[in-house]
Amino acid sequence: MPMNNGVEAPRGNSPDGPDQSKGPPPRDSRDLPSLMLSSCYPITLKFMDVGYKVKFENRNKGSNIKRILGYAPKISDQTQERTILNGITGMASPGEILAILGPSGSGKSTFLNALAGRIQSSSFTGTILANSRKPTKQIMKRTGFVTQDDILYPHLTVRETLVFCSFTSPTRITIKTRKEFGSRVSHIRVGVDKM
Repeated sequence: MPMNNGVEAPRGNSPDGPDQSKGPPPRDSRDLPSLMLSSCYPITLKFMDVGYKVKFENRNKGSNIKRILGYAPKISDQTQERTILNGITGMASPGEILAILGPSGSGKSTFLNALAGRIQSSSFTGTILANSRKPTKQIMKRTGFVTQDDILYPHLTVRETLVFCSFTSPTRITIKTRKEFGSRVSHIRVGVDKM
């Protein structure tokens, strides 16, 4: 296969696009948008010594009364700093799957926000590189993640939650189908029945 800056290009294609001198390109490459053909190169993501700290005000009960009476420390003395990420170093290579695991509140989402360039704070430290360079706008357009915001209400039963979820399905699913799904799901016992 022809090489383009160390990256293999598909047969019959030049770095500038499909080679028209050999006839039409294969059917599958004509169906792909030109943006996909031009942006399919591997990215190696490196992150070195990534750290993030947040400042918060330590408020104790009754501190306002103590402060008024002059018995409490000043507000500036009550500001604390908490380390969320500390010295994270690693690499994600093309073709690999990188798992970020940890308990709730351990900083997984904060770390993903840092890798995605969503943290623009002086409290963020470390280096993030894409193909040994700082990520460009083009690379940032090709990468990203979708945050998981579960809409679960703790006061609903499992059945009510499943019925609620059936009504938040995509709009291309008819209301009749949603109701059928909700009634079908309501009869399932978790771990016993199959859908």
